[in-house]
Amino acid sequence: MSLFDDIGRKVTDVGQKTIQKTRDFSDTARFHANISDEEKKINNLYFEIGKMYVEKHRNDCEDFFKSMISAINESEYKIAELKKQIQDIRGVRECPKCGAEVAQGVAFCSSCGNAMPVVSFEIPQDLEDYKRCNNCGKMVKKDVNFCTFCGKPVTNDSEQKDSIVDQEEESGFLICSNCGNKNKAGMAFCTECGNKL
Repeated sequence: MSLFDDIGRKVTDVGQKTIQKTRDFSDTARFHANISDEEKKINNLYFEIGKMYVEKHRNDCEDFFKSMISAINESEYKIAELKKQIQDIRGVRECPKCGAEVAQGVAFCSSCGNAMPVVSFEIPQDLEDYKRCNNCGKMVKKDVNFCTFCGKPVTNDSEQKDSIVDQEEESGFLICSNCGNKNKAGMAFCTECGNKL
């Protein structure tokens, strides 16, 4: 009988040790998860502290931070330029009051009613380096394959005329000298910015 008692005791000890190891493993995993949560909180706080510092001391930071803040400024500029290019391709711009997307050429935001700022566009003085986009009529550099205003392909027509007046008469359109918008011939004012044609 003592042999069976001894085996029973050993089985019970093994079972209890297994249960204890399982509890220890579970507790350890929970503690690791708690540590990970706290580390995430710390990293988020470091991020917020850094962001607040840059916002408050962008122009008057210590020399140690100048290169890092300069890199942030450069990346923010690149992001803004890329967003602008996406908006140009999609034919929209952002309302300065509410941030809603508004179609280019629209005078007022459809979300908040705010008057959209007039986008000025100057026709280049030296037209030899420029060509007109066949789609939107705006002047782009000769070496580009896609219009920087509407994103459509631009043909490299070697016979393209340099005179804006000749092109306007041939196409039946008037190009606004303020914003570059293509207006139907006979219009007195630009349909995009209101400038007198």
